[in-house]
Amino acid sequence: MSLSSLQLDAFQALVEEENFSAAARRLGLTQGALSQRIQKLENDLGLTLVKKASSGFQLTYSGERLFQYCQVRKNLENEVVTELQADFEEASLASTLRIGSGASISRTLVQPLMATALRERPSLQLQVETGSAETLKEAFFKGQIDFVLLDHVAHRSGVETYVLGHEKYVLVESSKFSHRRSTYLDFSASADEDSLLDAFLKRQGEKKANVTKTFLPSFESLIDGVRQGLGRAILPRHLIKNSKDISEVQEWGEHKVPVVLHFFKQPFYSSQFQLVIDELSGGAERYLL
Repeated sequence: MSLSSLQLDAFQALVEEENFSAAARRLGLTQGALSQRIQKLENDLGLTLVKKASSGFQLTYSGERLFQYCQVRKNLENEVVTELQADFEEASLASTLRIGSGASISRTLVQPLMATALRERPSLQLQVETGSAETLKEAFFKGQIDFVLLDHVAHRSGVETYVLGHEKYVLVESSKFSHRRSTYLDFSASADEDSLLDAFLKRQGEKKANVTKTFLPSFESLIDGVRQGLGRAILPRHLIKNSKDISEVQEWGEHKVPVVLHFFKQPFYSSQFQLVIDELSGGAERYLL
């Protein structure tokens, strides 16, 4: 059977806008007409794609899989149209690469690995989203980003994963100031939330009751805090390897955390999609040393 483009466009607009009214406005339809197209799509497939939820609606597993197809269809269409409109020898990709990653590797891994490809293709755009693992996974499964880098494998049918390498977390302190060694810098959302720091301290036998925490908003602020002698911190080695005023506490060793690339399996990958896979899987390890 063939799927109606009008029905697929209605379904894709609904998922991307996350609202029936906004999706209808985007397509120039009434809300009733939009609902009818999606209902017809469900009837043709014999599947439920959207179900009611407290937040408005929620995709079923079938809905998630169909939305993945819609994303592939959109990417391929953009690529073909671009190539048809350009001269053969000057054809270039015109798309946005949407990648989600933790804050510690967005600047030191994703950007350097994608830099050459972006310089060679001026029309190619990069959109990097950062956040917690749960936030990034939610955005990925909703189709808001096409690739996500996590510190674990997110098991889900239809998802391909590659371990790109490992971040090596170490305990660091100021090499200039020797004060506040019982104070540890962290950037968890709250003092009650366990973090990588808590796991690291527990592994070393440090009791939570004997630890004083200072919370800062980012990895960059943690690095600055260590330099300023505000306390110790657990940081990826690749973020501080060139910092002369920061030193590792050698006797504590290192804690390896995997960097795992996730993307949805597809029967055919567009050129820009394959480009991201090749660039990220081709040289990540050297940036994580």
